[in-house]
Amino acid sequence: MKKQFVLKILTIITTLILFSSHVYSKQLLEICSDKPSPECLVSEAEKLANRINDTDKRKINQAIIATTWSIIGSNDRAIKMVMDIGDVSKVSTAFARASILSDMSLVYAKNGNKDKSKTLGEEASKEIIHIHDHFDRAVILFGIAYNQIESGNLRQAKLITDSLTAMVRFVSQPEAQLLLVSSTAWLHAKLKNETAANSVLNGIEEGLNTMATNLPKVAAYSYYGVASGLIGNEEKSNSAIGQAKQLTRKINNPAEQLAALTILLDAQNELKNKTRQTESVQHIINIIDLTQDMENKIWALTVAAIASSQT
Repeated sequence: MKKQFVLKILTIITTLILFSSHVYSKQLLEICSDKPSPECLVSEAEKLANRINDTDKRKINQAIIATTWSIIGSNDRAIKMVMDIGDVSKVSTAFARASILSDMSLVYAKNGNKDKSKTLGEEASKEIIHIHDHFDRAVILFGIAYNQIESGNLRQAKLITDSLTAMVRFVSQPEAQLLLVSSTAWLHAKLKNETAANSVLNGIEEGLNTMATNLPKVAAYSYYGVASGLIGNEEKSNSAIGQAKQLTRKINNPAEQLAALTILLDAQNELKNKTRQTESVQHIINIIDLTQDMENKIWALTVAAIASSQT
């Protein structure tokens, strides 16, 4: 997918402090549970994005939603949302500008405008030098590389993946580093560089089990599972995805569990396992109203929408 996303996955893990509500609302359950159509889920995400007061965060989430509309085949709605975002140069941070431009690149690629897509991808890459934190820079590199692969700009995607691989060594926190390294395996696998993907996977296999924090551990195992599956190692893929699924059950905080389920579903979307996708979508819908974190909910809704469009 965001992915997608991603970007969406890694950004949320930088905080690890998510907000949950003690008030249980059945609003989304009542709206989308009987038939969680992609359109219903994305529409709900769009409503939430419109309620975000912070301009940069609102535009980042609108760009995520725009890519989701494109992925599920609603290109007109995607382009309209891109137009609503407006002039990206007025967005205050390089991190936000790079994220938005990267997602816009994917929207235009899905709409058939390859030249515009390539230009926006290059503009997103130029913002990297203005991001000083190594982890944030790596997060954005992953998001841009993923979207460029999805956009068909493979040469640019490979260059960015190489930059990410070099950047990871500057991230000092061990779990963050493992997480980022596992994300490079996903990119190598998507680029059909089986040798590079295998090299990364073999290098981190033992390290994943040493991770102490469940949420990034879910992400690392999910990425490991995706990369393994994409290069044809179904046994390792199933084992890693199964491990990630077990870890989600150990998370009691509803907001963190929602994030973990979204990470897992994002991986399942890449592998296109319809049975697992359907199960995860239903689980997300069952718990999503237990948290009031709008960005977390938007991310979950967009990933669930993509899954619903594939099943």
